[in-house]
Amino acid sequence: MKKRRHFNPVLRIPVLMILSLALVLVLFSCLNNHQKKILMDLGYTKVEIAAMDELGLRDELLKKNLYSDSLASALIQKSVDTKHLDLYYLHSNLSDTNLFVTDEIILINDKLLKYGYSQELINQLLENLSFREMTPLLVFEIMGDVTPYIEDVIEHRQENEGQFVLSNDYLKAYENPKTVNVALNELMLVNKKNQLPSGYTPLDLTMISRGCRFSDMSAAAPAAAAFEAMCAEAKNQGMILASTSAYRDYDYQKELYDQMVQSDGQEVAERYVIQAGYSEHQSGYAIDFGSLSEPDVPFAQSPEYRWVCEVAASYGFILRYPQGYESITGIAFESYHWRYVGVEAAEKINASGLTFDEYYKLYIEE
Repeated sequence: MKKRRHFNPVLRIPVLMILSLALVLVLFSCLNNHQKKILMDLGYTKVEIAAMDELGLRDELLKKNLYSDSLASALIQKSVDTKHLDLYYLHSNLSDTNLFVTDEIILINDKLLKYGYSQELINQLLENLSFREMTPLLVFEIMGDVTPYIEDVIEHRQENEGQFVLSNDYLKAYENPKTVNVALNELMLVNKKNQLPSGYTPLDLTMISRGCRFSDMSAAAPAAAAFEAMCAEAKNQGMILASTSAYRDYDYQKELYDQMVQSDGQEVAERYVIQAGYSEHQSGYAIDFGSLSEPDVPFAQSPEYRWVCEVAASYGFILRYPQGYESITGIAFESYHWRYVGVEAAEKINASGLTFDEYYKLYIEE
């Protein structure tokens, strides 16, 4: 009778461990293949799934069980913002695809959240409007139903190339104004919703040089220096640029406003003169430009205006109230009103296509 072979108990545990590990690997492989199949059935490619795995997003995206062409594109480009995954699943009615999530979209989303908008309202905006159509909301601060605003924007979309016209007024001028952060100096925002501190006077007022002004007037030192440099270069180009107005104190601004109300009515006055305490002129950083070579011609029709539009940013000035953006700035087009913000900011603001009001809210305000 043959002796039964006994399995060496010393070897039993390692063998079991190897078998268990092999089973785990098989199960993991099966699970992995099953998950990949689910994702591929949704529409993702192997390359996109590999990118998901690099970011550790597979489990989260499996839970959503949805395909996003926007997310797929971001995965390929390795530009996924993992903190804003839900945005990739929104449907854009502008493109009839998933929302293409850019740095600008993330910025406006987070800014509106900071301003108190709910994510539900923001999603409604993102699904129907472009970034450029949403930035005015930072100025308007519509906190309730955004549907009327969306409908208004869509109604005027075809005509709003290079302007932003709306049927309704959303600005709410002078209501619950904030106090201007004067510590920002040339980057301070002064408008119908941001009031200068009582009695504010710039500390560095400087008289604009003779030959660069129609009469005696001052501006904040950096603005005065930049304007004088422009005047000198304009002269080299055969033109005579001069300031028609610069710093105005509170009392003078009030007098101008009251005079226009009396002569033209408040509705007209509000389009061209801001109430005292809300005027950029009191900040010292606003200068009204004029032409001494053609003083009887509107500045917008002068050669100086065309030249200034080309070079102003290189001297630190921006056109503060551009044509077609009264719904945002609260002031009608003023070809002569230029605001000193510094060269770097002026070039960025011009490149952005935004009004200073919007740019400030997006990129300057803390």
